[in-house]
Amino acid sequence: MLATHRRQTLRRMKAEELVLIIQDTTDLNFSTRAGCTGLGQIGTNQTGAKSRGLRLHSAFAVNESGLPLGVLRLQGYAPESAKDKDPHRPIEEKDSYRWLETAQDAANVAELLPDTRIISVADREGDMFELFDLRRRQPGAKADLLVRAKHDRGLEGTDEKLFTELAAAPVAKTMSLPIPRQREHLGKPSKPGRPGLAARLAEVEVRYKAVTILAPQTPQLRHRLPLQLWAVYVVEPNPPAGASAVEWLLLTTVPVASAKQALQCIQWYCRRWRIEEWHRVMKSACKILESKPLRGGAAPGHRAGCGDCLADHVAGDSGPGNAGATRRRTVQSRRNRSDRAAHSEKNALDR
Repeated sequence: MLATHRRQTLRRMKAEELVLIIQDTTDLNFSTRAGCTGLGQIGTNQTGAKSRGLRLHSAFAVNESGLPLGVLRLQGYAPESAKDKDPHRPIEEKDSYRWLETAQDAANVAELLPDTRIISVADREGDMFELFDLRRRQPGAKADLLVRAKHDRGLEGTDEKLFTELAAAPVAKTMSLPIPRQREHLGKPSKPGRPGLAARLAEVEVRYKAVTILAPQTPQLRHRLPLQLWAVYVVEPNPPAGASAVEWLLLTTVPVASAKQALQCIQWYCRRWRIEEWHRVMKSACKILESKPLRGGAAPGHRAGCGDCLADHVAGDSGPGNAGATRRRTVQSRRNRSDRAAHSEKNALDR
């Protein structure tokens, strides 16, 4: 089902000069479905009780104006606790590897559609040195990256860290930035709540600068060469009462040498909210959380079009002792399927 939809999405993308492929993860909470099997812990509720369900990682394509073009990729999985795992294990054995797989898929799409500029967009969860390093090592056509920074990284040629360096850059532009409605979040034992706020316009300052990011000092990455990127810093100096100040630091492979180019990156990042809207539609309008469990009690993630992904999870569940080997086999299996699908998609687009 998803393969057919993906081919139609690619056809729509082919007619565009520029396409944003937005990736993000949402939780599917099945805590109230006692009969569901194969679930993982996705968080805790207001009382501290554990919530169980699946996570769904999506790649959603929109054009430059934000018009949805379709879904390119869905990956459903039951999160595993990293409590007793080696923090320095290969990234292929981590849940976060899904961000690299989706970025690689964006590069594959860029090769399929040479006349369409592809930009892969991610929020702070996608801020990984490995993601940018993957693009640097990719041969042939590449998708650009636009990622909101989470980590205050070290820089080459200065003792200052990333956020301090950008905060000291001159203001290139001031602008009014539309901020969507902020939904109320109830507090948890480990995290305070957040009040609901109406949509508003934030008056922000924009700075930009070319930066060279140093590799993290981990056993796997400390020998990697620094990354040359561009950074766009957006900050709201005077937020209204009760609102959190806007502060975005965007890292990108797109050259930013002017205020106009910095504003373009900000506008592209604002389109990221489209994937959050789509996730809400799946839950509220499509009601995927209310579907009946699959045969054997598996969670109804197939309503979101992720049956293949859930099949990977169920078929590969060999117990915690073999988790690393299982994940490596699953990754290789997905790569093989991706290679076959790319060949089929190219033939379909050429027809």
